[in-house]
Amino acid sequence: MNPKGKKVLIITGALLVIAGVVAYLLVKRKKKELEEAKAILDATTSTSQSGSSTTQSGGSTSTNTSNMPSDVLDFQKFANSKGEKLVEDGVWGSKTSSAWSKWGAEYKGSSFKSGEMLYAKNNVANVYSYPENSSKYRLGYIVKSASSQAKFIANSGIKNFIKVNAVYLTPDGKSKKIGDVYMVSSDLTNLKP
Repeated sequence: MNPKGKKVLIITGALLVIAGVVAYLLVKRKKKELEEAKAILDATTSTSQSGSSTTQSGGSTSTNTSNMPSDVLDFQKFANSKGEKLVEDGVWGSKTSSAWSKWGAEYKGSSFKSGEMLYAKNNVANVYSYPENSSKYRLGYIVKSASSQAKFIANSGIKNFIKVNAVYLTPDGKSKKIGDVYMVSSDLTNLKP
C-alpha cells in the first residue's frame, strides 16, 4: 500500500472512531435525560388503584406550572362537569389549558363566574391592556361604586389576573372607555358596595 493510501486509511479510521465516540456520548446523554425525566414524572405522579378507577396527581408535562392546578385530573373532571369535553388523563395539554382559562378561577375557589358583575374592592382598581402590573400596560382604573363597572370573562392564564369587560376611566380621569381588559383579581369583589 502506498503512503497516500495509508494516510487515507488512518484518517478514515480516526474519523470513524471519533464519530462512534460522539454517537455513544449522545446516546448516553439522551438516555440520562430520559431517566431524569422519568424520575421527575414518577416523583410528581402517584397512581393508586381503587376498584377499576385510577387517580393521578400532578401528571403535568408543562414547564410553566405556576398557574396550573396541583391536580390536573381533578381539574379535568371539574371542567367536564361544566360542559367541557376533556380526556380525563391527568395530562396538561392545549384543551386542558383552554378550559383552565375559562374555568380556572372558579376551580381555584374564586367566587367569580363567567358573566358575573364585579366591583372595585377599594377606592380604585387598575385596568391593564396586558396581564402585568406595570405602568406601561395601565390603561386606567375603575372606582368603587354601586354600579358595576366590570364583568368577569375568564381567567387570564397569568397568576392573579383575570380578563374582564370593563367601563373604565383613563389615567387622567376625564374620559370613559369600554373594552376587554385585564385586572388584578384581588382588587375586585362580586359583592355590591
